[in-house]
Amino acid sequence: MKIIEVDLKNIRQNGIIVDLNNGFKIDFIYNHYDNFIYLSVLDNLENRITGFNKLVPNVNYLGFNNNNYKEQLRCIKVNEFAEEKDYITPENINKDYKFFLIGGENETI
Repeated sequence: MKIIEVDLKNIRQNGIIVDLNNGFKIDFIYNHYDNFIYLSVLDNLENRITGFNKLVPNVNYLGFNNNNYKEQLRCIKVNEFAEEKDYITPENINKDYKFFLIGGENETI
């Protein structure tokens, strides 16, 4: 299991791509209309594996389109006393939530 820290402070101005160093990248965008963060998973050549999905807790983002991946990419709430219930913002993502890359070639799920 690998914990992924992301810095989304400037996401309201620009999209952000985070390299996971294992063949995956995450593309984050901010929607000003509904004030939600959306993410898409890319492969190492920056081809889209998934479309853009609303960032919500405890969802396997690698399992949307293709279940052939051994890994799971999840955003899990780690602070049970978070002020906003299940609403992920650029300000609270590293404080109340963490991204986990679970599984892989040498691990079992």
